[in-house]
Amino acid sequence: NVARIINNIGFTRRMMGDYTAAEAAYRDALRIKEKCFGVAGANLFPTLVNLGQVLKIQGKVEDASEVERRIAALER
Repeated sequence: NVARIINNIGFTRRMMGDYTAAEAAYRDALRIKEKCFGVAGANLFPTLVNLGQVLKIQGKVEDASEVERRIAALER
């Protein structure tokens, strides 16, 4: 599936230290998953976790907090 491949590209970019590209890939994967599964689908969880991690690494605290709130809502 395309979203999983893009998510994996994000992971690879993150491991390479290219956090901007990783963030963009995770956001792209998330958009695809949201279109397929809705904005509250459990399938969003791995990509949201990855996005939150890369946002924290970049010091984007506000954005990371928003992602964490979405993750918490999915866990309920």
